Amino acid sequence: MNKILTLLILLAFPHATFALDSGDSPPNFSLQSNQNQEVGPKQFSGNVLYLDFWASWCGPCKQSFPWMNAIQKEFESRGFKVLAVNLDSSKKDAERFLSENSSNLTIAFDQDGKIPELYGIHSMPSSFLIDRKGKIVAAFEGFHDEDKDKIREKIIALLNDGKE
Repeated sequence: MNKILTLLILLAFPHATFALDSGDSPPNFSLQSNQNQEVGPKQFSGNVLYLDFWASWCGPCKQSFPWMNAIQKEFESRGFKVLAVNLDSSKKDAERFLSENSSNLTIAFDQDGKIPELYGIHSMPSSFLIDRKGKIVAAFEGFHDEDKDKIREKIIALLNDGKE
């Protein structure tokens, strides 16, 4: 039922804007991770963070996982992390997705679907790029091949000197 409700909300507001703007601090949260730890944006303070919201039923999410794995592997040693928050109401659905789509990412599980409301998320996947000081630099709706180079350039700029 939660999956259907989440989908209906996402479809009802397909072109809505995020509740957060560039320069805002992302709302913190604490969710159980795939490594059995409590995680949220504050645990990644001092790193450049790509905060991604996804679900097992989302086609573009499946396309984004290989890219997120590769970009984290490329820049992890320089202080770049990906936190991928799953929004499935059933953890088993998320685990099945992860068994079919290998991941070296930190995965957090929001089975209650409360975190997207804090961020004003209306489509899947939705992502936020957060600088080392914990400020949102950019937000992205969906996952599009043509955006990968632009996002990568922003990540490099933040890792180099914190400026875009």
